Amino acid sequence: MIRWVYYCTICLTVIALPARGLGDQRHEPARWAVLTADPLLSGGLSDLLTAELGQVDGVQLVERESIDRVLRELQLTAAALVEPARAMRFGRMAAAEAVVFVEPVAGTRPELLRLRVIETRTGVRLLDEFVPKAALDENVATLTDLLSA
Repeated sequence: MIRWVYYCTICLTVIALPARGLGDQRHEPARWAVLTADPLLSGGLSDLLTAELGQVDGVQLVERESIDRVLRELQLTAAALVEPARAMRFGRMAAAEAVVFVEPVAGTRPELLRLRVIETRTGVRLLDEFVPKAALDENVATLTDLLSA
């Protein structure tokens, strides 16, 4: 869990850094898109992540309708966005600076989820971590705390 918190801190710090010059004092919120690979997870998990991350100052979430529209336009599934080039294209079209992608890991006991954060300007994967599904509420709260710090 400590390692997960450490990685989250690093990736969220990088994502929170503005792509603007040092002299630019505007503080625009970072735009994130939350996606899940499994349709059974998408409602509850996306809603949980969206509700928690939506409370964080400095973070603006891409609306689900916008995400769906861009995915249809690109003729992609959410799972395809783990590829850097596709994540970058999606980010440009959805105006998202990062994609938070969660998918279940098949055949694991206890059940695990794979959490990835991809920065869409460069396609760099900032986080790729496995977390217990049972501890998801705690991990979402930790992620939210890190973002608001």
